[in-house]
Amino acid sequence: MIKLAIVLIIYFLTYTNTQTPNIHYPEIIRIGIFNQHDIDKFSFSVIGGEYKIQDNNNSLLKTVQPYDLVVIEKTEAGIKLVNEQDTLFSEGSISFAGQSFRNTFVISTLNDNNKIGYRIYDSDLIIKNKPSGLNIINKVPFENYIAGVVQSESGFGRHPEYYNLQATISRTYAIKNLDRHKNEDFHLCDEVHCQAYYSKSIYPEIILATEYTRGDVIVDNYGLPINTVFHANCGGVTVNSEDVWLNATPYLKEIVDTFCIDKPSARWEESISKKELNQYLEKKLKDKFTDTVANKIYNFSQQHRKTFLDPFQLIPLGSFRNDFELRSTYFNMEHQKDSIILNGRGHGHGVGLCQEGAMEMANHGFSRDSIISFYYRNAIIKTIEN
Repeated sequence: MIKLAIVLIIYFLTYTNTQTPNIHYPEIIRIGIFNQHDIDKFSFSVIGGEYKIQDNNNSLLKTVQPYDLVVIEKTEAGIKLVNEQDTLFSEGSISFAGQSFRNTFVISTLNDNNKIGYRIYDSDLIIKNKPSGLNIINKVPFENYIAGVVQSESGFGRHPEYYNLQATISRTYAIKNLDRHKNEDFHLCDEVHCQAYYSKSIYPEIILATEYTRGDVIVDNYGLPINTVFHANCGGVTVNSEDVWLNATPYLKEIVDTFCIDKPSARWEESISKKELNQYLEKKLKDKFTDTVANKIYNFSQQHRKTFLDPFQLIPLGSFRNDFELRSTYFNMEHQKDSIILNGRGHGHGVGLCQEGAMEMANHGFSRDSIISFYYRNAIIKTIEN
């Protein structure tokens, strides 16, 4: 009986550690675009396919075809649509639903104070009023979105293996964080805290990498998708997750990375006036701020990454970085007359995968899987189906 119990326990542990749980892999995803901007007027133009414009009751307002242009504007009465023939209104949401096998459109922002330019996307568009501006949502096949992210995050001319890597980590990140904006009626936004998504992909090597890695997701020991955070350049050493976001994550641990140290984002320099820094320190440290403490901070240095700027651990380096809009938390400080010079390393939060390091690894012949193992401890790839 004891032997049977042992066998059952071994079987249970083996089974649960080798089977991938049911991971939600969506066919369609909704992305809030221009999410950090208050857009109240933009143009929509069809590049390919045909679109039906519908109101929130799915009633047909108009059909638009290639080279047709519609201007959408937020008004007090609702959403106004203007083209050469008509002026239409909708009190609720409107949608541009693609009717062809491939549907592509271009959006150009028309705000006088917010000239972002134009972007090209696939598939459908949903527009809703929000208190400030318009909620603009791209409803797009999931893998098309991943290809757009890879292009936005990686750019052109990278090693094919790096595109395989970026597609895999971007897919995993999207699945892991799928409900980040559920209260806003979309899954993820287009900004870097979700993932950059500034266009559909037009680059054949990126489209090929996305298709080649289709369904590949990075999982932990329990078969669950990991949080595949990444940044531009770690400056030579990545950061433990708990040193930035408080929560300790077993696969996001500090590693020494020599692949990125000679890359464009590896070094930077900034200057802060002594007066401005003193005002900041007085506000943060209050009665603990003294000349002695100030002099220590003026000459702050870190051979290994630190978490706090001050000896009382009241000023997290992450907060200091955000407050002064620095490229990273990995820097030394030097007092020069009326200025404090910051000599920094790296670009980004420093947790997880270093993109410039990973690009260099790919250029040196490292495989996607080995690069993932280097940056995400004990993580493996599983292929799932949607």
